[in-house]
Amino acid sequence: MHCLKLEALVVPFARFWSLSFIVLVFDQASKTWAGRFREASAEVFEWEGFLRFGFTYVTNPGASFSMLSNYPEFLTCLAIAALLCIWSFRKALELERHQLQFIFGSIFGGIAGNLTDRLFRGGEVVDFIDLTFQFIPSSNDILFAIRHFPVFNIADSAIFLGVVFYLIIGFTDARQAQSESVATND
Repeated sequence: MHCLKLEALVVPFARFWSLSFIVLVFDQASKTWAGRFREASAEVFEWEGFLRFGFTYVTNPGASFSMLSNYPEFLTCLAIAALLCIWSFRKALELERHQLQFIFGSIFGGIAGNLTDRLFRGGEVVDFIDLTFQFIPSSNDILFAIRHFPVFNIADSAIFLGVVFYLIIGFTDARQAQSESVATND
């Protein structure tokens, strides 16, 4: 009986759980590997005048752009709440749709990756991917901040991509619903 309940929770959401697990494992493995850059940055690629890509090991007690860095406990609770909400509201989020399983699997795995850091790496998230957009002038503070993008990680990337694709799906669904509504009214 219990096996059937577990199967009903896992099998229909196999894509969701698979991608969540892949993102979490890849994120944690990459952060462990990135520990070798604690002492010095490593430049990987530079397209002179356009882009510099490298590895710089930093830790961050805050969220994106170090926001709320004085409240790491709050961010830990927020991450746990986000994970619980995604799973609790899976029907409202339409997780039975395959593309949404991939999207929310990416977001869930990214949140779980950063939460794992907060719980097991001293309350701080490990960041190491370092991009500099050299084509952007650094003539003022805003442009300088954009040019020297904050260091990030695989989990951050998974969350960002999940949100971007969710917005794309949302706009596509809204446009399709509007087209169907117009066709029905004609």
